[in-house]
Amino acid sequence: MTNFVQKAVLNNIDWCKRVCETHGMKHISKENVWGLLEKAPTYYPEIITANRDSPLDEINFFLKNGKVSSVKDSYANLNLKPLGFEILFEAEWIYHEPLSNRGQVNKWRIITTDRELEQWTTVSGLDTIIKSEYQNKRC
Repeated sequence: MTNFVQKAVLNNIDWCKRVCETHGMKHISKENVWGLLEKAPTYYPEIITANRDSPLDEINFFLKNGKVSSVKDSYANLNLKPLGFEILFEAEWIYHEPLSNRGQVNKWRIITTDRELEQWTTVSGLDTIIKSEYQNKRC
């Protein structure tokens, strides 16, 4: 495992936390696992393993106390079949140097306002998933 993989995993957990918070969902961080006790927004898992050594008892906490339909095994090293899960797809973490270290990229535009975020999520079909705090207050 490289430091980049751990950074990617933790960044992914942070992103999922933020998306869930805009939906008013409370999340729980165990030592090795992050998760929800309620159904996650579309395309998001209820559980994410935070490191390679995530024990099944921490995952079982969410299974016994919540509405879990998906687990993101961040390191693809757990056998979750005995818990009733099947592999939906496999993927690898990738690393991209931060844009701030690379200069201006003309094809990308930074969204800086709630209105811009609302427009982007509508066009991308993610308006019911990714919400700004402004949108959350209006709901």
